[in-house]
Amino acid sequence: PMCGCAGLVNPRLPAAASGEARLDAAFLSTPSLFFALSEAERSGCRLLDFDRELGASEPCFVPFDFRAPEALPADLRGAFRAVIIDPPFITHEVWRAYAATARMLLAPGDGRLIIGTTVVENAELLREELGIRPHLFLPSIPHLPYQYALFSNCAAPQLDTPNQDVDTDPHDFLKEAAAAAANRDRSEAARSLETPLRDTAGVAAPYDFEAMLEAALRRHEHAEA
Repeated sequence: PMCGCAGLVNPRLPAAASGEARLDAAFLSTPSLFFALSEAERSGCRLLDFDRELGASEPCFVPFDFRAPEALPADLRGAFRAVIIDPPFITHEVWRAYAATARMLLAPGDGRLIIGTTVVENAELLREELGIRPHLFLPSIPHLPYQYALFSNCAAPQLDTPNQDVDTDPHDFLKEAAAAAANRDRSEAARSLETPLRDTAGVAAPYDFEAMLEAALRRHEHAEA
């Protein structure tokens, strides 16, 4: 899905404010962006991907499986000024794995750039895991049944300019998504205050009085907050 955003990524990044970055950008599951660079630009970057065929004639390819997020070559840990991420799945479990990898790849200090694409419903997760937020620029991906958003931790005019190829109003889209997420969080919080029942296989679940007491205490604390 990031193939429409190649013009927004420049591998010639400014040096980090602190820490030492030996390489420019790690492209996590973003081969279309990586191969849009010139050979000279790719030399300062690495493509991390599951498809080993991509590395048949590419010396900067690194095999990567998100199911083993910490299985990285030692020389790539803390080596990059930027990571660009586009996981094959949008689930929280997969994104947490990619976030763990991204944190290990980035050089320490400020000035590190993180860019990713996913559904806007993942906004809170990405903010917590990577400190990135959605922008007004929405990628155009006609074959997907849902609209992706582009996230980053930087301020860039290109990213906050609406994409004319997308009919969706980005202001309304992001506002509605944020409201839906807030409603979901409130619903989950309310369910956590409900009186729980202890499951008993094969029979109706009897009340768990210890859990009921704990729930009552949570409701009391919630009311006083």
